[in-house]
Amino acid sequence: MQLNDFVAHPGQKLVLESPRRFIATISGVQGGKTTVGAIWLLAELYKDYEAGIQGDYLIVAPTNKLLQQSTLVKFKELMPTDWGVYKEQKQVYELKWGGKIFVRSAEDPNLLEGMTLRAAWVDEAGQMKASVWTVLQARVAVQKGRILMTSTPYAQNWYYRDIFKQAGWLNGQPVPDKNQDIEIVSWGSTVNPAFPQSEMEKAKAGMTAALYERRYCGVFTQLEGLVYPFTDDCIVDPFGINPQWKHFGGMDFGQSDPTVILDIVEDPIEHVYYIIDEYYKAGSLLKNAADWIGGHSLARVLADPQSAQLINELRNYYGLGQVTGAEKATIQVGIERITMLLKEGRLKVFRHCKNTIEEFEMYHHKMPDPDKIVSDEPVDKDNHAMDALRYAFSKPMEGMYYQRQEQIKKGRKGFRPLITRKSWEQALNPTTGY
Repeated sequence: MQLNDFVAHPGQKLVLESPRRFIATISGVQGGKTTVGAIWLLAELYKDYEAGIQGDYLIVAPTNKLLQQSTLVKFKELMPTDWGVYKEQKQVYELKWGGKIFVRSAEDPNLLEGMTLRAAWVDEAGQMKASVWTVLQARVAVQKGRILMTSTPYAQNWYYRDIFKQAGWLNGQPVPDKNQDIEIVSWGSTVNPAFPQSEMEKAKAGMTAALYERRYCGVFTQLEGLVYPFTDDCIVDPFGINPQWKHFGGMDFGQSDPTVILDIVEDPIEHVYYIIDEYYKAGSLLKNAADWIGGHSLARVLADPQSAQLINELRNYYGLGQVTGAEKATIQVGIERITMLLKEGRLKVFRHCKNTIEEFEMYHHKMPDPDKIVSDEPVDKDNHAMDALRYAFSKPMEGMYYQRQEQIKKGRKGFRPLITRKSWEQALNPTTGY
C-alpha cells in the first residue's frame, strides 16, 4: 500500500484530524490502529519538513518481538523510500533532511530517556508500564511535541486510569473538567471495512463477554482472574505521615527483573496500612537498594528468603541489620493475608506508587486448561511488587495485636491473640529493629 492510496475509516479519520497533543486509541483488534499510527507519524514528519523544522521522533512498542513483527513492518511498508534510510544496527531512521526516527521497545523504560522529541508513536501502549507514559511526556516537553498511543484496551490499568478517565475529548467531543490535551478515539473491529462480520460473531460465541468486549469492541473491562480485590478505593492521595507511625518493608531481589522494596506504614489508631513509597528498578546495584533502605525509616525489611547471600551482604557489609529473611510460606498463604487486608479496607497505596498499583491491576491467575483445571498459582510475570508485599506481611506485625484485642473486646468467645504486646516488644532487637 502506498501512502497516497490510504483511505481512512471514520475512527482513523478522527485520529488524523485531532489537534490534541496527546491522542489515544481504544480500538478492537485488526481495527486499523497500527496503520493509522504509522500514517500519523509520517504526517507529523512531513508537516515539520514543510515548515523547515529538523528534529527527532520515536516509534516504540511493548517488546522487541512486537516491534519487529508488526509495528516496524507497517511503518516500513508506508515510509516513502526517498525520506530516509533505516540503520538496522542502530535501530534508527536517518532522515534525508536531517533528524532521526528512533525505533525502540519499552521493555526497559529507562532506555527511552535522553531523547528530545518532536513526536512519538506508541503502539500497543496498553501493554506497557505506566512509567513509559511518564518518561515520554518528559521527552516531548521541551518542544511541546505530540504523542499518539494506539492500543487495544487490555485491562483497567494506567491506560484506563491516567488516559481514558482523564481525557478532555472523546471522539471529537469535549468532556468537561478533564485534561484538554488528551483525546480518546474509540472504535470496534468492524469499523474497519476489511474486518469480516462473520469473524466478529465467531469470536463472540467462543470467548467470555468481558474478553470479547475488550478485544473486539474496544471497551475497557476488568482482567479475568485477578488475584486481589483491588479497586480505585485502594488508591489514595499522599498525605503527611505521623512521625510516630512505624515503617516496615518487603523486598524482592532482581537482576534483569526489577528489584523492589516497599515502604509501608501502619496507622495504629485506624489499623490501616499504607504503601507510601516504592523502589522499583531493573538492573539495580545492591548499593543503590541499600542507599534507598538507609534513606527510609524502615524498622524492618523482610526479603525473599531464597536470597540469603544478598540479605547477608545488606546486613554485614552495608550495616542494614533490619533486613532479614521473610517467613517461608506458600504463595497462597501470603495471598490470603493480603486479600483479607484489602477486603477489610485496611491496605491502601499512595497514588505515586504506580508500579505497585499496576501490578495489583495485572496480577492474575492462569486461565483454565481444556480440562477445566484451574491452578491456584498466579501467572509468574510482572509480580515483583506483589512478592515484596507478601514478604512484608509474612511475619506478625504489631497492628495484629491491636486488631485482635479489639475483636476480644467485641465478645468473640474462645478467641485468643496469637501474640501479645509483651511478646512483640521482646521480639524487637534494638539494633536490628526486629
